[in-house]
Amino acid sequence: MSRLTGPQRASLLLIVGVLSAVGLFLLLFEQVEETREIELSGEARVNDYLAVERMLIALGVSADSTWGMEAMPQEGALLLLDSDPEYRARVAEDVLAWVADGGTAMVASTLGPHPILEGAGFTVPEPWSAPDEADTAAPDGTDEDTTDEDTTAEPPPARPPQMRRHGSGRITMLPDPAQYNNTALVADDAPGVRLWEALTADGIPPHATLVIRGTSPSLLGTLWTTAWPAVISALVLLMAAGLRASRRLGPLLPDPDTDRRSILEHIQATGVFLWRQGHAAMLLDSARQSAGLPPEGKTITDPRQFTAEIHRLQQEWTLADNHRDH
Repeated sequence: MSRLTGPQRASLLLIVGVLSAVGLFLLLFEQVEETREIELSGEARVNDYLAVERMLIALGVSADSTWGMEAMPQEGALLLLDSDPEYRARVAEDVLAWVADGGTAMVASTLGPHPILEGAGFTVPEPWSAPDEADTAAPDGTDEDTTDEDTTAEPPPARPPQMRRHGSGRITMLPDPAQYNNTALVADDAPGVRLWEALTADGIPPHATLVIRGTSPSLLGTLWTTAWPAVISALVLLMAAGLRASRRLGPLLPDPDTDRRSILEHIQATGVFLWRQGHAAMLLDSARQSAGLPPEGKTITDPRQFTAEIHRLQQEWTLADNHRDH
């Protein structure tokens, strides 16, 4: 039997190590379940009654939520869960007429005047609130608390929905609408059961329209509610861009001159530029070539040396010109 080579032994050790690790994991692993509370999703932050919509869909009723209503639904049930007093006053007549013609409506008894419920004959209950400190003070006006130390003001039990016939239809008042929001339904499903029983008292409706706000949301309000980090980041970037642009802005430069300078001015400007850049030898060699003399490639560092070289160039050029004449 041939002996294993180095790479083969390394591969074998690796396989044995992996199998050993898997075996130990399976022997020592214990499945643990951990429940964690997570925040509401973006849609649930905007729609406080998303749990009601999802519950109805799970029970076989098609449902959708809307901000306000352009027109009354053609069929099914109408759930007016949250609205402002102005909106309720504006749609009260249409809702009552729609219910009288055979519609089914469920209306939450929210704060403020409620012409829909009052028009259907309901007595809208006042919402519960914790008693003030003055209500628990002693009869003689002192601050001594007459209640037991362990006694705390607790809200009364949630009131069930109340139904009433209105014309050919039915309208249901939902007291304590807070028991139907997302947080309450997740914590306790009893309000959801009562809501479902009241909704299906005359049969399961084919569709349910949930009005979760009285008016349509503004674009800025929706962006600030659902994407405020992006809004703040965009404003900061806009301010930074404006600050950067302001540093580059200044008085306008005059329009450039359209007249071209003469060739002599160009040569003089070129010569001045080359002289300032330390290329005096290049100027001298160009002048010698123009005079028909060979360049010397001298290094010029002193203006006086350059002047002396120009005088010498003039003398050489004069001698060369005289020699050509003779």
